[in-house]
Amino acid sequence: MNISIVKVKSSFGHEIHNPLFAHEPASDHLTALFPGVNNTYESPLLFYARKVALQAGSDTLGIEYGYRRSGHALSTEAYKPTLEETIEALRLCEIEKYRSVSFISKSFGTIVAGEAARYFKTVNIRNMFLTPVASTIPYISDNACIVVYGTADPNFSQSHAAKISDNPSVKLLAIPGADHSLEIENDYRASLRILEQICENYGMFLGSEK
Repeated sequence: MNISIVKVKSSFGHEIHNPLFAHEPASDHLTALFPGVNNTYESPLLFYARKVALQAGSDTLGIEYGYRRSGHALSTEAYKPTLEETIEALRLCEIEKYRSVSFISKSFGTIVAGEAARYFKTVNIRNMFLTPVASTIPYISDNACIVVYGTADPNFSQSHAAKISDNPSVKLLAIPGADHSLEIENDYRASLRILEQICENYGMFLGSEK
């Protein structure tokens, strides 16, 4: 395993460090991890996504956001440079050399992943959207994808889910009682069972790319 840092100059005045885990011999599959507003690629949902991806033989790239590293809050002005920095990181890791690519994204990251997939339209990309927001819905119909949400998530209601439930290209996984973190408040055992369930779905999602 070769671990390197894909460095991108941020518009916020510093370097963004995106870790790339690459298999030896080379893999023909890449998994990119897109965190939410207040998360990183080391948050539990994405940390275990990386573990499953690596075990499945996929290279993995963790996406870092420049605004977050600088201590700024996400703003409308920060969105465009965040997308540009993400696209540059994917370009530098040579996304177009891979036979297939998986994007696993969380919350705000589902929008970034959706836009990045549209940008690299000649690349074979599939998405797994975790706790999407209403603004993600237009991207969900772009290609075959998995959507995971909690029924107690105020950011993605049952009415939002109804808008995509009839799409045959979308696998919709509703986690009963889970919040926007895909956890059950005040019940760590139930939360760990949910994490295990999601990891099983990571495995099926990534396995279908082989």
